[in-house]
Amino acid sequence: MVADDASSGGVVLGARPVPLQAMDLRLAGCLLCRDGHLAQTGATGAVLVSPLNTVTWLASTLGERGSTRPRRV
Repeated sequence: MVADDASSGGVVLGARPVPLQAMDLRLAGCLLCRDGHLAQTGATGAVLVSPLNTVTWLASTLGERGSTRPRRV
């Protein structure tokens, strides 16, 4: 798995759009709750310093392997 967030079935973006340059993605976090109880936490800074580095790595790796998109398993 590339990162903990790669296996998620959904993404919550929020109610107010913010330009990417206005955010420090290293400080973003996530709380995963199940049945109203905290199940896990995550910090994007733990993923190759920034989630943008993870996306760059994934795109480069897929390109090197001749793939233009990830395959579903």
